[in-house]
Amino acid sequence: MKLTYFKRQQQRKAFTLIEMSLVLLIIALLLLIMIPNIAQQKNKASAQIDQAFIKNMETQTTLYQTSETENASWAALEKSGYISSDQRQKAESLNLVIKGDGSIATGK
Repeated sequence: MKLTYFKRQQQRKAFTLIEMSLVLLIIALLLLIMIPNIAQQKNKASAQIDQAFIKNMETQTTLYQTSETENASWAALEKSGYISSDQRQKAESLNLVIKGDGSIATGK
């Protein structure tokens, strides 16, 4: 007795070992391609965050220098309310230095 297509489909209920192995192999290959790229993108994002932070600190320093007479320092900016204590700590941890013209430089 011949089985029709519909009956053959009903008999096959699971994936074969070869099919599962192929799927896992493809997933593993995709992960091997993606993981280095994700790490690179994370480094780029971190660098952009630091650049944005430096720009923000330059803006706050310029605002401080236009309204105050004393030289800008991280302590003076924090005391006057131009930056928060978290921003001051981050600036000091990044070794940022305020130049005389209000620009920010790395003190490395």
